[in-house]
Amino acid sequence: MKKYFFLIFLIFFSFSLFSQSFEDALRYSRNYSFGTARSLGMSGAFGALGADMSCGSINPAGLAIFNSQNYNFSILYGTVYSESDYYGSVDKDSYKHYLNLPNFGLVFSDNTDKDKRLNIGITYNKLMDFASTDLVSGFNSQSSLIDVFQDYASGSLINDLNPFYESLAFWTDLIDLSDNTIDTNTNYYMYDNGSYSSSISNPGSSQALNRETSGSLNELVFSVSNSYLDRFYFGLGLGISIIDYKQYDSYFEGGFSDSLSSLNNFSFNSDLHTSGAGFNFKLGSIIRLTDNFKLGFSYHSKTYYDLEDIWETRINSNFDNISYSDYSPLGYYDYKLRTPAKLIISSSFVNKFVVLSCDIESINYSKSSLHDSYDSFDYENDSISNYLSSALNTKIGIEFNVKGFKVRGGFASYGNPYNDLSMIENYNYSFGLGFNSKFRYFDIAFVNRFTSQDVYLYNSNYTSPANISRNSQDFIFTLGWRIPN
Repeated sequence: MKKYFFLIFLIFFSFSLFSQSFEDALRYSRNYSFGTARSLGMSGAFGALGADMSCGSINPAGLAIFNSQNYNFSILYGTVYSESDYYGSVDKDSYKHYLNLPNFGLVFSDNTDKDKRLNIGITYNKLMDFASTDLVSGFNSQSSLIDVFQDYASGSLINDLNPFYESLAFWTDLIDLSDNTIDTNTNYYMYDNGSYSSSISNPGSSQALNRETSGSLNELVFSVSNSYLDRFYFGLGLGISIIDYKQYDSYFEGGFSDSLSSLNNFSFNSDLHTSGAGFNFKLGSIIRLTDNFKLGFSYHSKTYYDLEDIWETRINSNFDNISYSDYSPLGYYDYKLRTPAKLIISSSFVNKFVVLSCDIESINYSKSSLHDSYDSFDYENDSISNYLSSALNTKIGIEFNVKGFKVRGGFASYGNPYNDLSMIENYNYSFGLGFNSKFRYFDIAFVNRFTSQDVYLYNSNYTSPANISRNSQDFIFTLGWRIPN
């Protein structure tokens, strides 16, 4: 029963076409590898270049190219702008600002043997930032969330209603028993038979969703890398991923075309906090085919997460002469998530004037899976397999050497993880500058990311999707030091 309530709640809570299985599988499987300003200035195309702290989360063999001890840290300031379109109503100007530490690291290099070099690295990279604010509003003539409450309640006795969802609707009079006659002896309903009615007679209402998310997906990687003859580079890394995700949803509905019970408006508010950690392994190699051309290969294993969700919901309803409020209990649920493996193939061309680099990432999102101690999540995992697909991410970067300064640019396109190709669009472009001296380096970068996705405010069988597009702009600063052996 605990799992049933959890899943039913999350099917609504996600405000999306899919249940929590899709939300978990995608939210924590997809990443942008924020990394250093140098790597971000080239849109993360660093799988075959190396000598950058971001390599710990891309290709650990790249750390073997360092020939001295290195230390660095990065600071990121960003803004995200959101725009939505729901039934022809456009909402703009939803901004959120954030400041964080996207990268730091250190590499210890033993180059006493010029033909062999053993490096040990500890790197931290932010893989995903969840900061966003979305506002969606419009007039829906097709349905109301009350319709969903009513259908979910149908066939259940009052005490069996989901306490996070339709039970709240019942105790705030959004739905009621079809025959709500009270037994004067027991002061309780005489016909508690699973037959419910709605407080509105015809669809048509103004609907609005305000969603705020925060948190991040971060990774700490412990790497060992080796160089042979300065042509062959190998690396092995253990990644520790840490998740902290918070989501607050405030859904409002009012202006009904026809209300049977003088209902003016109601709100449904939800809070979710997901936290946990996982681990993965990374194996990489880089081969210098010529003095100018390198090929890179990297394999990331599945990430094995142990996660905990904490959530609660509440409904407030306002009628002509009275208002109601009801709160759910605090929900807890522990479960395991396996995100898919990743294969990265990279190439780079380098001379004294220009650097060209390209990474292609292959991820099969349908290989994600959910588990817990009580159930195998067979239905949810079958849904992941059926509705998610494999995707290719492509990253291209360029760097020019202009009188000692580095001028960079890049573009990245992230493949659609859904079988429905119309559902999501995701890409970014970037620019950067860098300056190197003998003992220190300084890099800055600007990254503009764009995403667009269709989402459902509630069950897709009742309503049409809203399109939400986000445009984020990140400024990254990296300061590093070299210490010769």
